[in-house]
Parts: sequence; C-alpha cells; structure tokens
Amino acid sequence: MDWIADLQKAINYMEEHLLEDINYEDVAAQVYISSYEFHRAFSFLTGMTANAYIR
Repeated sequence: MDWIADLQKAINYMEEHLLEDINYEDVAAQVYISSYEFHRAFSFLTGMTANAYIR
C-alpha cells in the first residue's frame, strides 16, 4: 500500500468537498482504508488529525 499516494488522494477529496458535511470516515472510504488505519496514518504523516484538517 502506498500511504503517500493514498494520503494525497484523501487530501484531494477533502479539498474538493470542503463545503460539504464530511468526516474522516467518509474520506477513508474514498481511499479504501479502514477509518481506524486512515486516522492513524493521517495523524502520523501530517502531524494533525483528519478532522482538524477538514475543519
């Protein structure tokens, strides 16, 4: 699994849907990763939580 490519896809999805009511579970589903693994990987790689990034 290429975490960097998946993270970029997730960030692209978040930015394309900024005005919608989304959460990190929605984003994880878009990149086919469990919400638990996505939350951990996003936090580890970016230094912030996915929910903080979405806000």
